[in-house]
Amino acid sequence: MVLEHNAMVQHDCCKTCRYVMGGDSSHRQLHCGLSYYQTPAADRRVNKLESYPPVSPESVCTHWESKYFQAVAAFLPVTRNCDV
Repeated sequence: MVLEHNAMVQHDCCKTCRYVMGGDSSHRQLHCGLSYYQTPAADRRVNKLESYPPVSPESVCTHWESKYFQAVAAFLPVTRNCDV
């Protein structure tokens, strides 16, 4: 059970989430940008990073989505149903 939790923390955590903000050399603290990304792109306004809740890199929540999925999906072959 502990090993499963540790494996999940390594992969499905804030540091690998598509909604995370910060984490670069100028902003080491990670922040949850879920509310920013849930706003339609045309309505988004840039706020200070500090206005988003800080998160630990190992934190996990139910809104986690991989930030690598879209990049990987672009290279996956497209399968089509040809039974028309």
